[in-house]
Amino acid sequence: MDWELQSGGAVKILCSEQNEAAKIAAHNLADDIGKVFSGKIAVTLSFSGEAHGRAGETAEDDACRNGSGTVIVIRQAELGHREAYSHSVKDGVLYIEGQDRRGIIYGIYELSRWLGVSPWYYFADVPVKHRDKAVLPGGYFYTDYPSVEYRGIFINDEEELDKWVRLHLGEETIGVKAYEKIFELLLRLGANYIWPAMHVNSFNVKRENGELADRMGIVVGTSHCDMLMRSNNREWYPWLEKKGYEDVEYDYSIPGKNRDALNEYWRESVEQNKDFEVGYTLGMRGIHDSGFETKSLKGLQGEELRKAKIELLQTIIDAQEKILSETLDKEPLKSFVPYKEVLELYDNGLRVPEDLTLIWTNDNYGYIRRYPGDKEKNRKGGNGIYYHNSYWAGPGMSYLFINSIPLAHTRNELYKAWCEGIRKVWVLNVGAIKPLEQEITFYLRFAWEVGKENPQRRTDDVDEYLKLWINETFSGNHGEKMACVLNDFSQLTNVRKIELMDSDVFSQTAYGDEATERINRYHELVRTADEVYASLPDDEKDAFYEMCLMKIHAAYYTNCMYYYADRSALCTKRQKAQAAYKYAALCREYDDRRRQLLFYYNNVMADGKWSGILTPEDFPPPRTAMFPACVVPLVPLDKIERRLVVTLWNDDEGLYFVKAAVKWLELSNAGDGELIVDLEAPEWIDILQDNIAVNRVNIRVGAEKRILVKPSQKIYDSGEKGMSDILNGSIVMHCEETGQSFDIPVSVNEKLIKMSRICAVDDGGSVVMEADRAGDMLDGTGWHKVRRLGRDHGSLLEADASAIGKNVYKTGAGFKFFIKKAVDKAVLELHRFPSLNSTGRIRAELSIDGGERILVESRSNDEWRGTWKLNILNNVDKLTVELPRLTEGEHILHVYAVDRYFAFSRIVIYTEDIKESMFGGSACGMKAESDEKLPCEGQGINVASDKVRDALYAGVKLKPRAMLVAGVTPGSNTLPDTNSVIEWNYSMEYPSYTITAQKLISMADTPFYERNGTIRIDMGAVLADNRNAYADGVWDYCLSESYNRTGIAMYIRRPGETYEADKPSLHYRIACDGGIYTLWLLMKNESYDGAELLADIDGAMLPREQLAGGERIGNYCGERVYRWIRLWRQEIPEGEHEIGIYTSSSDNRFDRIYMTKGEEMPPCDDKWKKEE
Repeated sequence: MDWELQSGGAVKILCSEQNEAAKIAAHNLADDIGKVFSGKIAVTLSFSGEAHGRAGETAEDDACRNGSGTVIVIRQAELGHREAYSHSVKDGVLYIEGQDRRGIIYGIYELSRWLGVSPWYYFADVPVKHRDKAVLPGGYFYTDYPSVEYRGIFINDEEELDKWVRLHLGEETIGVKAYEKIFELLLRLGANYIWPAMHVNSFNVKRENGELADRMGIVVGTSHCDMLMRSNNREWYPWLEKKGYEDVEYDYSIPGKNRDALNEYWRESVEQNKDFEVGYTLGMRGIHDSGFETKSLKGLQGEELRKAKIELLQTIIDAQEKILSETLDKEPLKSFVPYKEVLELYDNGLRVPEDLTLIWTNDNYGYIRRYPGDKEKNRKGGNGIYYHNSYWAGPGMSYLFINSIPLAHTRNELYKAWCEGIRKVWVLNVGAIKPLEQEITFYLRFAWEVGKENPQRRTDDVDEYLKLWINETFSGNHGEKMACVLNDFSQLTNVRKIELMDSDVFSQTAYGDEATERINRYHELVRTADEVYASLPDDEKDAFYEMCLMKIHAAYYTNCMYYYADRSALCTKRQKAQAAYKYAALCREYDDRRRQLLFYYNNVMADGKWSGILTPEDFPPPRTAMFPACVVPLVPLDKIERRLVVTLWNDDEGLYFVKAAVKWLELSNAGDGELIVDLEAPEWIDILQDNIAVNRVNIRVGAEKRILVKPSQKIYDSGEKGMSDILNGSIVMHCEETGQSFDIPVSVNEKLIKMSRICAVDDGGSVVMEADRAGDMLDGTGWHKVRRLGRDHGSLLEADASAIGKNVYKTGAGFKFFIKKAVDKAVLELHRFPSLNSTGRIRAELSIDGGERILVESRSNDEWRGTWKLNILNNVDKLTVELPRLTEGEHILHVYAVDRYFAFSRIVIYTEDIKESMFGGSACGMKAESDEKLPCEGQGINVASDKVRDALYAGVKLKPRAMLVAGVTPGSNTLPDTNSVIEWNYSMEYPSYTITAQKLISMADTPFYERNGTIRIDMGAVLADNRNAYADGVWDYCLSESYNRTGIAMYIRRPGETYEADKPSLHYRIACDGGIYTLWLLMKNESYDGAELLADIDGAMLPREQLAGGERIGNYCGERVYRWIRLWRQEIPEGEHEIGIYTSSSDNRFDRIYMTKGEEMPPCDDKWKKEE
């Protein structure tokens, strides 16, 4: 007999469980059924104390069979696995049975999910899928259970979530109202564990938080720096104040009352939580992720100090164990996190009790640092992992806007962790939860099913997983299409996270144009995702936007901002003035579009339900990348001569084809308007115009036109005998108006084109081999493919776990390549997936044509070793070796696995001088012709926009960003004192005026005079290079946000450089009336560790303690934005003087100086204009 729910019918839910967690879930099930059937079904929920047993054996079952309507029985049963559940149908009754209380909960919520209620119905506004009927056949049986014992999330860097709670839930901070929704979400997703928020408050401060978690069935723990359920950042100092304790420090090395107070602090926490199901972290680190405090050990050094710290930490753990044993009557989850300075103590002999779970960490960017050894794998307490999909990092390294770590990346790292014995606890740092809906869902599902042979596993293949997830969440059967989009998106975006974007990250000139290809690929992803969004019913659009579309738009707009800024600089350098002005304007348009996106997400989407939760341009937490450096000529466009400028693919002197792939010429009118240009190519070269191949064309050239050309198919179709292997000729261009003619050499190597179909060939000085191309040579080589984990696209090649040293494998993964001209010196660059092995080595071996093996080894086997920082920025570890002489002709490269998990996605052999690029070129056949076109030829932003995005954002009217002024008042105990800014003189409108570069530079025709007690300096005036304004060192300029975004800022276009001596400097001559002056400096810094400055007056350097009040100039809140810094206050006599600003880093950008005798703040942009 089938079990059947039907609209117009009735359902009786009988729950024999008396625990609150099961009751809450049962109530939610009753509500869910009502929603699914639109209230057209009568739902009755009752609770019984009858004993549980197997199906058909209880009095409760008899009552079910004798009743009317559909019946659901919820009860406990022996299922053989912790937290297991089962669904079974017998005699028309559906039995939901659980091994324990959480097993019952998971069984309940799995039924809700199957009926059509998404776990994300609240947190992502996924509408309930309505039904008229639901049927399970008689005899149906399904059971499941989780693999990882404790599976959960860490709500971290949660300031945006806290703001949202205050705005929408009526709580002063994240509390029971928020946690009730969060705990329900976690349980519906199959989680059972949480590290709660600890930046903005302490979970422990309100006992009702813990009561709620226990009542709902969630286990609460704390991170590596918060011991025994204490959240020190917000709990320690209030506790001391409440107790009236003075002269007590968070330092166990200080004996007596200090140590007694710490024991009391911890004991009270355990007492408060003794009735709850919680996990206790043991050990000790400083407050809020600071180092282990050991003041009493001062004076000890080296091994003696380390030994003393180990003994002290051993004493701490023993004391904590004693507190737990004396307070609790049950054995809780206990963990120890060997992290940062504590890891060194662990590795040097710290004895951690066997029943503690060791929680290992990744490097915060998705790469697990180490795995437990054989002894650690056999510990009673087992092993866990703390993993990141969101991170508040050190200077300039945070990613908190979106997450772009591919699902395949997370899956592969965690699968290795499982195989290496990390199976007890998995915790994922998810920031403020939104917008990581996709990542949280996948991670928790993978933790549930990893290692099982269940044929219904969903996470084996990330494309198939996303296909099922999309189809389950949205109507229209878009799963296959969106799975491709979302996985393509993450592979593309994670090459350089949008939060970490910077100038010139992707080359537009080396080995093609990787930057343009990237933008064109984004455009296709956006186009496809927009089409899906437009096709959805209105009630599904908000959810789709939140879970899928927003991050795709955000990444697209951010990449366009930096792409067009870079292109404006490139075109300025190449004297393509019209193009430079156009691209600078496009950069600003995409900047506006991203701001409109953020406004829409916070204020329009879901009727403003999520306002405050996504604010990546505000602080805290750290901001995303902002204000890319646009560059335009210093001469107005109408003053620039109209002439044709021609550049070629790879900056070559001609076009030389060794692959059946397109290359190009770029034509630009340096001046205003359009030029008419005639082109003619040989008959064996196709000029592509609107996808039509021609040999002659007459075109209009304005800002910039890219002409795509490729070898004609006629070469292959003619069948003529005796045709030369190499064809040589010219593409001829002529512009009648300017009288210019160009004769561009062009050649086609037919032999190499044919060869490129079976092996990699040398093109433009690089030979590119993708890991995918070794696919038919993997058996027995020690390598396997990891789908969807190639950098940018494709698959990864990873060494098997059995790779444990040299010469294990006699054969390797093979790659054929062809060298067109013998080279005495070549450089091989292997693009390694930057996995880590902090206690071991990361090696592979290479050989050419069966010759001597060459060892290649990474020095970046842990965080902050080797090139780790650069590796995590670009998600690659580029390993280079010099190769012996390569003769002309075909060769084979073998790569041999040496150490387990060594992985790579690409190999490049450079046969000429290396040009800086992200990828080193493209493999044959990797690029479509559409990837090579300039994204906006002949048009503007509308090429990358459509009705969907216009409908979303076009109505959003932007106002200027607030002017930020560095604060001087102390902050909270969350952040250093200088980490504050205030918004001052906020203007509702952009200034009505702009400025030309010539006008701004002319301000230095005279000294900068004092007027009405103030001196105003636009720092770009140093481009005058005279006695009134000049620069020392190599400086560049870019557009600033001043003068309605037409001002000039000074900077150095070489990111990441630092200067100890001979600091670059900017100098200005002032004429003042004399007195005490405060100098305000408007500057932007990308990374706060590079923000430090020096200053002089008339050549006399000011003492560092007199700058910025002696405070550090750089801080988290000042990263990536323009803000006013109160740099110094000095007495200056009447007359002319020279002031100078010296930078310690290329990461700083300088816009304005405001000197005043008064106490006022600097004026905002629309009040700045100099009095005439």
